Amino acid sequence: MKKIIIINPIAGRGRCEKIIPKIKETIKKQVHDFDILLTERKNHAKEFVASLKDELKVIYSVGGDGTINEIVNGIKNFENTILGILPFGSGNDFAKSLGIKHDLTTLDKVPETKKIDIGKVSYKISSSEALNETFFVNSLGIGFDALIAHLIAKNKTLKGLPLYLSAVFKGITKFNSFEAEAKFDDDIYRGKRLLIAIGNGKTSGGGFKLNPFAELFDGKLDACLVEDLSHLNILRKLPKAILGTHANLKEVSIKTFKDSVIELKQSTWMHSDGEVVSDSVNYVKTSILNKQLEVIIN
Repeated sequence: MKKIIIINPIAGRGRCEKIIPKIKETIKKQVHDFDILLTERKNHAKEFVASLKDELKVIYSVGGDGTINEIVNGIKNFENTILGILPFGSGNDFAKSLGIKHDLTTLDKVPETKKIDIGKVSYKISSSEALNETFFVNSLGIGFDALIAHLIAKNKTLKGLPLYLSAVFKGITKFNSFEAEAKFDDDIYRGKRLLIAIGNGKTSGGGFKLNPFAELFDGKLDACLVEDLSHLNILRKLPKAILGTHANLKEVSIKTFKDSVIELKQSTWMHSDGEVVSDSVNYVKTSILNKQLEVIIN
């Protein structure tokens, strides 16, 4: 079985680059050879994975959720691919949902695997009628949380919770809410929104439990819809989103579903697994692919 390690050196504010010597030392002890790719640009991992032969292989992602997202979007045949995760990014929300820690001994172990669901997205941007497609493993964000993802990517100094809180403070002064009609299976929600966060996993944004009831193995997605809030109310209610206790707020709706169609009267930001897709999305359709991706969980 072919084994490949894809490392994003700049993930985790450069933390990945520092562990490359340890990774090379670890795999020297292995019977099987590993191929290593150090990504050099955006979408490099996606392009590399898409170029691989259709044969049984294990791909280890060394980076954050964005690196995993690129790898998954490059996979041509999920039946022939097993994903391993060494979470050395900034947020690592997907790894948190699976209970995976940044432990290099994963490369030494006989892998224990489990098949998880992934989300499929079709979307349009305001400048085109073309329908684009992408996959996500952990979260899809429309609106305020996608702007936050953009601001986080621009900040090269802070880490962890201070990084996310800094982005929130900047974001509330820049963001405009949007009118949307969102259909989740047979239920329709209309109104002005701060954000619509769709989760396969529970957390996003480095630990915000926006979809606290989401499960990676249940054949369903979860959505958190937040009504338009004042700047002060955003700051007041932010701690509840961190703890996952916001579901009982009157401005919040939580929905479990399989398929959704969201039409926006004003275009807005969208992210997929924390990676900004566009700042002008006006149509989003999602579906769940049940037990599509085999992941190493030990």
